[in-house]
Amino acid sequence: LECLVFGAQFATLEPLPLTEVAEEISSDVHRWVQTDWHADAAIIDQIHQEIPVLMWSHAGICREAGRLEAAIAQVNHWRQQLHGLKLTQILTHLPLGVSFSLPDSAARTRIRRWAETQNLLDNADLILKSALFRTESRGGHYRLDFPATDEAWQVHTQVKGEQWTRSQPVDTAQNFGDKAVL
Repeated sequence: LECLVFGAQFATLEPLPLTEVAEEISSDVHRWVQTDWHADAAIIDQIHQEIPVLMWSHAGICREAGRLEAAIAQVNHWRQQLHGLKLTQILTHLPLGVSFSLPDSAARTRIRRWAETQNLLDNADLILKSALFRTESRGGHYRLDFPATDEAWQVHTQVKGEQWTRSQPVDTAQNFGDKAVL
């Protein structure tokens, strides 16, 4: 229901007027499309295609610390590559609430691909670091260097910033009235 209500309200909103900052950003985006487009696109596409390969080969069903650490280093390298792109510099320095125009649908497609790649890198980083943090085998993931299931790991992994911790032990039998759910 909220989607319908807010969707209808968003349809009636007027776009924010372009400010001098927005005009400068629009100009930067237009220059990027004209000058850095192909070089940035090649890097973004290569990273976008290689992330799933890395994740399957280093954090698939069988995992081990050395391979997880190598994958984390590769993800960090890709992040640095993306950080150095002109598009990243433009988009990460956008002031809040400022809108800008894009020259065409191809620019929108490239920016969406950049955002998807950033998102994949964030997810890969979380998965890899969480897998490295959990020193046991459980469920569908097997740690070659920690083959046994450890009851001390019957917890959730919690991430806050760059700190990984364990939650309190999970209660596997929650009582709901006279029924136990396992």
